[in-house]
Amino acid sequence: GLAYEHRLLDHRAIAAPPDVAGALGLGEGRTVWLVRSLHLGDGRPFQLECRWINPAAAAGIANADLSRHGIDVWLLHNAPFARAEIRIHARAAPPEIAAALGTAPGTALLMVERITRTLRAPLGLLHLWHHPGQSIDTAL
Repeated sequence: GLAYEHRLLDHRAIAAPPDVAGALGLGEGRTVWLVRSLHLGDGRPFQLECRWINPAAAAGIANADLSRHGIDVWLLHNAPFARAEIRIHARAAPPEIAAALGTAPGTALLMVERITRTLRAPLGLLHLWHHPGQSIDTAL
């Protein structure tokens, strides 16, 4: 296997962009927490994680230490979801995504989009961008 590494790139409050607000059913411009992380194997990026979290469903996100284990572990312990919707897309890499993954802008990338909800509120929107050549294997 590869030596895994996680790098926290961003963890800050922002005004929800229109597409994020729409996906989560929030008012446009409402505050969400942006969390961006890069996942690497043997020092090479294989996945860029961009996540927008609704603070009303994840109390404590502002002070969460995400540098060691990342957002998934924190959410499992502090704001577990009750329902998820998943979409898988092939998308052309925007310049900032391409730069993070070390590929050319416009390269076709696999992007997994997931919207999660608690029993009472929308929790978050996740975009997982995968480096060319990566796959997702599932067994049911």
